[in-house]
Amino acid sequence: MPWIYEQDPRRKHKRHWDKDKAGFITESGGEFVGKCPTNISVEQAEQLLNDPEAISVFPQRWTKEYPKTILNVHAGVLYRATWTIPGRSCHGFPEHPERAKRLPKSVKKKILELAERRGCKEDIQRCLLGQNPIS
Repeated sequence: MPWIYEQDPRRKHKRHWDKDKAGFITESGGEFVGKCPTNISVEQAEQLLNDPEAISVFPQRWTKEYPKTILNVHAGVLYRATWTIPGRSCHGFPEHPERAKRLPKSVKKKILELAERRGCKEDIQRCLLGQNPIS
């Protein structure tokens, strides 16, 4: 079943972001929030979500039929999708390097293989090391 891409109902889509590149803002309280480029449409986001090369993450104790998260690489940026309606629809955003560096080694390997196929291995490698490749 294809996943549906849905804007995060808790946040106004693309709020506080008007750039054609991915990036991060810091919200009150110090939380980093990934922002998608304004030139990515909802249709393109849904294609990335349902991309056959997207990486579905099933942690060891995860018992659901659907993955806990879905990861993908686009234009040198690592994206993470989380569920808005579990098992039905997701919201995606750039993955923050601090979180990316904590991914399991097996997941990082798959991400790097995908990044190499897409010609952006160096950017993704920096992200997985906790360095922000997005400037």
